[in-house]
Amino acid sequence: MWAYHVSDPARTLEKSHDGVTLTWTRNGLSHCWTTGIVSPAAVSAFDQTRAAFEQYEALLAKRRLSLAQHVVRTWLFVKDIGANYAGVVDARRECFERHGLTAETHYIASTGIEGAGVDPRAVITLDALAIAGMRPEQIRYLSAPGHMCPTYAYGVTFERGTALHYRDRTHVFVSGTASIDAQGRIVHTGDVSRQLDRALTNIAALLRSAGGDLADMALFIAYVRDAADQDRVSRMLRARCGGAPIEVVSAAVCRPGWLVEVEGIAVLPAQHPELPVF
Repeated sequence: MWAYHVSDPARTLEKSHDGVTLTWTRNGLSHCWTTGIVSPAAVSAFDQTRAAFEQYEALLAKRRLSLAQHVVRTWLFVKDIGANYAGVVDARRECFERHGLTAETHYIASTGIEGAGVDPRAVITLDALAIAGMRPEQIRYLSAPGHMCPTYAYGVTFERGTALHYRDRTHVFVSGTASIDAQGRIVHTGDVSRQLDRALTNIAALLRSAGGDLADMALFIAYVRDAADQDRVSRMLRARCGGAPIEVVSAAVCRPGWLVEVEGIAVLPAQHPELPVF
């Protein structure tokens, strides 16, 4: 469950629920959380992914939103990820190219992880966050080239992290991050502790590019390939990252050599008087 706790003593928050999308509006910004998009009738992982994105594009169009301009985060939960991830990646790339999302423009922060929905036929489940009313100057796409190569270097299409600037803060959506080096290679094969340390080092590098550090993380979600590693990863995260909410779940990561993947949200203090309030 994702939960935002927002208190505004000056006004009542506008909230609406339409099908698979919950929207709340405040200060001219509409945050549209969409969950559980599936297309189980399609046969292959590629076709299901393409159909899921087409469904999402239609939902966005109803709100006069677009994939390229308004979507800031996606989650792709893939059944039997070892067998199906390649098809998901190919269909997403095709979809993004159709919308002008390329290595020369930008992608979308994302996590692709093992997961399954209610319908056993569904290979992929798509969740996403779109925000209406954001100005282009409020959005910055993060990188840490000394630690991680761009994702397109090894054939996938997502941003390592996306920073959203508001008047009094910056929110950073950190994509699923694993033990990878600047050449795109898996490092510390077989050692979950060292892989976690490298993943956190990579996240810290991303946050530094936005003016923050690990102390600014508001929550962590860690996915471990082996359920036996959950307690160890939880203890290590708590020791290194302090009091931020931490959830460690068992789910296979997209590459067999990765034992752990970490995502999260950071909240950095900022002063941008010309920008809207969150």
